[in-house]
Amino acid sequence: MTLRYLGELSLGQAMPLAALVNAALVGAVGVGIGQLRAKLEGLARMQVALTVGPPTIAATIEGAIKTVARLEASIGGPVITLQVAAIVALIGELTAQIGVLNAQLALQFPLGGNVHLYSFDGRASELGPQLTSATAGGFPGGAPTDHANALVIATVEPATWLSMQAVFST
Repeated sequence: MTLRYLGELSLGQAMPLAALVNAALVGAVGVGIGQLRAKLEGLARMQVALTVGPPTIAATIEGAIKTVARLEASIGGPVITLQVAAIVALIGELTAQIGVLNAQLALQFPLGGNVHLYSFDGRASELGPQLTSATAGGFPGGAPTDHANALVIATVEPATWLSMQAVFST
C-alpha cells in the first residue's frame, strides 16, 4: 500500500494525452497554429512591401499597372498583377482562423497552472490516512493551512487503471 508523490506538474505534463489530442486536431484541420501564424506573417510582410504612400493607393496602383503594361509591351514579358485586396482578405481570414483555433483549444484544454500529482496503489481504506499523512505539512512549497482543491479519480479495475495511466502521468 503506497501513496507516491509524482511531483508538481503543469496540467499539460500531468495529462500527456492532451498533446496527442492537439496533434490530432492539427491533423484534422490540416494546419497548426504555428503554420497559420507563419502564413500570416508572410502575408503581412508582402502587404507592407506593396503598401504605397500618397497621393492615393488607387492612383499609385493604376500608375504601376500602366508602367507594367508599358514594360510588358516593350519586352513581351510576363504579366504582373498586384493583388493587394486579396492579400488583405487572406490576412483577415488567417487571423480569424488562428482566433478560432486558440478559442477551441482554450475551451477544450485549459492547460494552464500547476497541480500536485499523487498515485495510490493499495486498499481503499488506506487512501485517506495515507493522503492525510502526505499532506499534513501542506503541499510542497505551501503551508498546512493553505486552501487546496482536489480531484480524486479512483478505480478498482486493472484495465481502467491502465487507461488512466495513458491519460495521466503516473
